[in-house]
Amino acid sequence: MVNIGLDFGSTYTVVSAYRDGEVKPILLTQGTSPFIPSVVLKDESEEFDFGLMAKQRVSESEATIYKGFKMMMTQTDEQKRKERGYDKQHTPEWITKKYLEEILEETLEVLEEETIGRLVVGVPANWYEKKVPALECCTKLRDICRSFSFVEEVQIVNEPAAASAYFTWNYKKVTGEDFCGYLFVVDYGGGTLDITINQVSCDGEKSNVIEIDRTGAGENEEGQMGKAGIAYMEAVVSSAIEQCLAIKPEIDNEFYYAVDQFEQALQSKSRKVRQFYQDHAFLELEELEEPFFKIRYMGKQIPITYGLMASVYRIVIEPVLEEKLNLMTRVLKKYEIDYENTRSKTFKIVLVGGFCNFYLTRKQIEDYFRFTSQDQRWEHKIADQTDCENAISLGTALIANEVLSIPDSAPYSIGIYLEEDEENYQYAIHYKEEITYEKPYFQVTPIDGKPKILIGTDVSKFVVKWRDDDKQGQIMELKEEWKEKLRKLPLFQKNDVPRYALGFSFDHSNVLSLYFQEYDDESQKLTEHIEKVELNKMGEIFSRKQLDR
Repeated sequence: MVNIGLDFGSTYTVVSAYRDGEVKPILLTQGTSPFIPSVVLKDESEEFDFGLMAKQRVSESEATIYKGFKMMMTQTDEQKRKERGYDKQHTPEWITKKYLEEILEETLEVLEEETIGRLVVGVPANWYEKKVPALECCTKLRDICRSFSFVEEVQIVNEPAAASAYFTWNYKKVTGEDFCGYLFVVDYGGGTLDITINQVSCDGEKSNVIEIDRTGAGENEEGQMGKAGIAYMEAVVSSAIEQCLAIKPEIDNEFYYAVDQFEQALQSKSRKVRQFYQDHAFLELEELEEPFFKIRYMGKQIPITYGLMASVYRIVIEPVLEEKLNLMTRVLKKYEIDYENTRSKTFKIVLVGGFCNFYLTRKQIEDYFRFTSQDQRWEHKIADQTDCENAISLGTALIANEVLSIPDSAPYSIGIYLEEDEENYQYAIHYKEEITYEKPYFQVTPIDGKPKILIGTDVSKFVVKWRDDDKQGQIMELKEEWKEKLRKLPLFQKNDVPRYALGFSFDHSNVLSLYFQEYDDESQKLTEHIEKVELNKMGEIFSRKQLDR
C-alpha cells in the first residue's frame, strides 16, 4: 500500500510519493518526464489514448481531442462544453475518470503496489468559494477517485496550501530550521491564477499551514475561463494566424496542434526567451520583430515574434495579474504584514506553477515587489524550475503521508435560515473556523449555547456566507424533491410532530452533510438516534438567492 499526492492540472498531471524521507515525482512509462499531458484522444474506432500518446496524435483530423477537462468540469453551459468536443456521453467528468484511472493504475504498476491507501488531490483554491458549480467539482473529483477499487481514502486540498506545504518542508531541508511566518504564494498554471497568503506555524515536529486570504482568476472564476497559461498560448497562436493569413482560426485539432508546438517551444527555449528579453530590456518589447518560433498551420509556416508574445501578454495577462496583486497587497496591509521589507525572514514570496516560469510572468511579479539580488523575501524559495512546477504534487504527497498538516477549516458559514433571525443570522459553522471533518456541528440558541430544538418536517432554508463579508451570503432552499426525501426519513415517519436538533458537517473534500438528532419529549433530552444525509450535488439540491442586506 502507498500514499500518494496528485497534481491534476489543466495542462499536465504529476504524481508524487514520499519514501525514505524524500518526496519525489513518479516517472511513469510514458516518457522521460514526470509531466503527463492532461490530454485524452478518441479515434475513429472509439479507442482511447491518454497523456503523451494522446498528445502525439492531436494532429489526426479524424480524432476527437479532449483537453482542459478539469477546467471544463466547472462549466455548466452545455454549448461551451460542446464547443470543446464534449457531449452527453463523453462529459468532462467521464473523460476525467478515464484519464485518472489510467494514470493511477500505471502509477501502482511502476511502484509495484496494489493499493493506494490515501490519495490527496490538489484543486484550484477558487473551487471552494462563491461558485456552487465550482464547489461541486470537489465532490465530483472525490467521487471519481473513490470509485476506483484500488483507492481506499481520498482527500481534496487546495493547491496553494499544497505548494506551501512543500515550501515549508523544502525550507527546513535547506536551512535546518522551521519556517514560521507568512507565505505569499503565486500559483500560475495553465487554467488558473491563485494568489494566496498562508500563515505557517510550528507545532513540535510538524508544521501547520493556514490560509489567511486569497484571490484568483481563470477556471470559471468571475464567470470566465482562461486568464492563465492556456488562454495566453491560444491567444498568441490565434493572433499569429490572423496576422499572417487574415483569418480567425477555428478551435479544432489543427489549432490544438499549433498551440502544442508553441507550448513545447516555450518550455524547451525558456532560457533563450529570458536571455532575449533581458538583452532588449530597454526597448519597447511589443515592437520586437525578431522571430521566436514558427508554427505550422494550414500547410504554412506561421512566425511568432517576441514582440507578438509581449503584446499578447500585455493584453491577456498583465492587467489581470496586476489587479490581483493589488488586491492581495491590500490584505497584507490590513493584517500589518511587513511585505515591503527586503530583509524579512518571516515573509516569503513563492512562485509555483508552469506559467510562473514564463519570463514575462516572473518579471512582472519581481518588478511589482521591487526585487533586488539581495532580497531575502525570495531567499530559500523553491529555486529549481522543475520543483516549482512540481510543488503542488510534492506538497500533496507530503500531506498524504502526514509529514505536514493543513488544519481542517470550514469553507463557508452555514446555519438554519429563520425569519426571526433576519437581522442577526445564527450560524452552526463559521467561515474558516477550525473544525473536525465529518463531525456534526449543531445549530445552537444564542442564549444558552445549547442545541436548538426544531419542530416539524419543513427544514428547507439555510443561510450560507462565503468569506467574512455578509454581502457574500445566500439563502439556499431545498428543492421540492429533496424536501420530500427528508420527510421520508425514519425520524420523520415515526413521529407526527418530530422534534430534533439539526447539525452540519464537512468531509475532507468539503462535501456538506445534514444531521438530524432526535429529541425525546418525555426525558426532554436528545437521544442517541442521529440520521445523516449527504448533500453532494448542491446545484441539483438547492435553489439560491442573494441575502438582502
